[in-house]
Amino acid sequence: MSVKFKIIFVLVLLTALALRLYRIDRLEVSGDELTSIKIANGLKQKIDLEVFSNLQIREYNNLEGVRKSTINDNGNGFSYNLVLHSWCIVFGSSNTSTRSVSLIFGMAVLCIVYLFTKYLFKDIRIALLAMFFVSIHPIIVDYAQVSRPYSLALFLSLLSTWILFLMIERERKTGLSVVYVLLVVLSLLTHYLTISVFIAHFLIVVLLYRDRRILFHYFLSGLAIVILFGIWLINGGLDGKEIMDQQSTMYSQLALNYTEGANSFNIPATFPNILTGLIQIWLPVFGNYLQLLGFRIREISVLLVIPISLLLIVFISNYQKLSSNKKFISLFLIVSIQSLFALIMAINSGHCISFQTIYTMFVLPYSMGLLAFAAIVLYKTKKAASVFYMLAISIILCISLVPLVKGEGRPGCFNNVYMSEANDIKITYKKNDTVYVRSFNDAKFLNIYLPDDLQIMQKVDTTLTSVYKY
Repeated sequence: MSVKFKIIFVLVLLTALALRLYRIDRLEVSGDELTSIKIANGLKQKIDLEVFSNLQIREYNNLEGVRKSTINDNGNGFSYNLVLHSWCIVFGSSNTSTRSVSLIFGMAVLCIVYLFTKYLFKDIRIALLAMFFVSIHPIIVDYAQVSRPYSLALFLSLLSTWILFLMIERERKTGLSVVYVLLVVLSLLTHYLTISVFIAHFLIVVLLYRDRRILFHYFLSGLAIVILFGIWLINGGLDGKEIMDQQSTMYSQLALNYTEGANSFNIPATFPNILTGLIQIWLPVFGNYLQLLGFRIREISVLLVIPISLLLIVFISNYQKLSSNKKFISLFLIVSIQSLFALIMAINSGHCISFQTIYTMFVLPYSMGLLAFAAIVLYKTKKAASVFYMLAISIILCISLVPLVKGEGRPGCFNNVYMSEANDIKITYKKNDTVYVRSFNDAKFLNIYLPDDLQIMQKVDTTLTSVYKY
């Protein structure tokens, strides 16, 4: 790597770090974040005691407590919950601390994007441009600041894809196969929806690489993955799936009662809604998240012309080369399967929750790699056009970042009152006092932030209008 490219690499990393560190604690943890922290502390458990203390609740803060809490949620995210559990034991459960796990893996993703893209296309310019696009993509930036499993799942699934290609191309495959199996299993245990990436892996191997030795190692790896993941299913995963199925049924019922124009993601899977859902996920997949600025999908969908026309121009003008370029086709397959998977899930469930933009996160490095590849290929013959496309994509991504940089809240977020109220209790609590809490659920959230060196007695009072009182 020349000095110029080293400087660009460092600048992209520093820019990415600044974006992810800036106002990382701008919002109190809330909603799903708070649930993740509760599970990581083993607190999503049933409490059968009428009067209880924070020390009794904290007895569940162990690996078995995390496992049971994960299952009681819906079984998804076990690996992340274990990582966050270990992290909180060492660094505590403050906002910045719990979000640092995602920050670390969010930065690691950038390094993998660079190395993987460089490995695929043997061009440092493509690698740097793909890395830059990923570094400023609003979804990836946002979820590097959230106590949720997405950054870890993205890191693991992306690394597994790189290992898959190494396994395909290298003579010695056994060691790589073992690493691949572990990465895939950990990815699935971090977020089930990484499965769309692994379905694409199967198609890549079966359709594009038909060497017997490759197929042999891949199917042995697949068998090992099924066995290891099956162990999780037997030991709680299936119980969690039952809860997940109940949640999906609830969403389906809500979708049946949906009123046109209502502000809800529980919309029925009708043809117009499915089409809108597909466009909704294609926008961020191709570098457009202007929805954060309040634009309607129909108002910004026309901008899909920019990235799609770039890909079409390059593909048509280089048809003979690209139609046989297995790595280019592989990236296209991974991106396409995610949309197809979301479509099938919507039709099967009867609602359109599978079209949430966050679920595109697992394919964003591949789509950004495709755009970077197309821009650099075009640059060789039409420099002005290539520069236009690179600038247009970068500008749209940067404008999409504005709400995040301004510190505006995510949809559905609310203030976390539990940390401040736990601090009040720590200051004012006197021995033998009883704190009355509005519900067991509130008690669990509250006890995340109560100290372990002071016994604080608590009792549920469902008549309360605020979280707690003495």
